[in-house]
Amino acid sequence: MTTKPAPQWVVTSLQSTHNSLIGRRFDVTHAGWIDRKAFRTADGEGLTADLRLAWPVRNGKILLRPDGGLAVLARRIVHRTNTSTPPAYFEISQEALDQIDSLHERAGLFAWREAYRNVTKWSSRRVTDVVTRAVASMKVTEGDISRCVEAALFDPEFEQWHIVPYAVLIG
Repeated sequence: MTTKPAPQWVVTSLQSTHNSLIGRRFDVTHAGWIDRKAFRTADGEGLTADLRLAWPVRNGKILLRPDGGLAVLARRIVHRTNTSTPPAYFEISQEALDQIDSLHERAGLFAWREAYRNVTKWSSRRVTDVVTRAVASMKVTEGDISRCVEAALFDPEFEQWHIVPYAVLIG
């Protein structure tokens, strides 16, 4: 049985491929296969994760963290219940979805949801090839994330990076 890649696998595959180039291990797996306990909040009553939105950009280049990994712009998701049992799933708020829509639209990616659905139909080989070309085309730099004024998104169908003003993420 061959597992079809999910859209988030393209994003994490970018990180994985970059990490392999700098000699680091990075595993990619579907979030549903990870033990739910890994996502529990400190008090055990909710689930938490970071929703990756984009990569920070400075002077047209994607920012690296001080440890050499790719920096990311993310939004913390916390899903709680009114019981001592954490919820069985995450819910992404409408505000977060609106932010993601706005970010993609500013990048000119108006059909991004359809494009990401199409990626789920791709073979693993095609995903790997596209990710390899994406990483090869990335220009990176070191720097302070607080000085970034732009964010990058990758369009897997057209295999190109799009850079948008960072303000769309915070305003």
